[in-house]
Amino acid sequence: MVPCVRVPCHITARYIFAVINLTLLVNITLVEANINVLDKTNHTVEEIEDVAAKFGPPFPVDGLWGRIVAVSPVDACKKIQSPPHTNTSDVKWIALIRRHQCDFDEKVLNAQKAGFAAAVVYNVKSDQRIPMGGGDKAHLVTIPSAFI
Repeated sequence: MVPCVRVPCHITARYIFAVINLTLLVNITLVEANINVLDKTNHTVEEIEDVAAKFGPPFPVDGLWGRIVAVSPVDACKKIQSPPHTNTSDVKWIALIRRHQCDFDEKVLNAQKAGFAAAVVYNVKSDQRIPMGGGDKAHLVTIPSAFI
């Protein structure tokens, strides 16, 4: 027969705390977002899996609604054109940037400087999604970004 031993309360509390934290950590790191492409009637045309950048703020939990536009130059490795002008100021513009040459944080920072609310970087020669790491300009980025 196995003897019954009372476990001290402080050990039980630490165990519960550790299990809860581990569960939250696993759930947080497995979360991925999707980019939904909508038509003019707000119906989803396509859903694209993405990986959020490891720098800058995250996308809002309830999403970010906006219009996406390809930037010029397409790789955003230097100053890019501002988003199109609209009659309404509530339109959020999202920069669509091609993966090429310069660091991810430089691309997103150039989009931010041009006035975009967020940035999406797309892969050219592969369907592989990778996490965008930040370089020496990552601390300057204040807009969310993702890789598709």
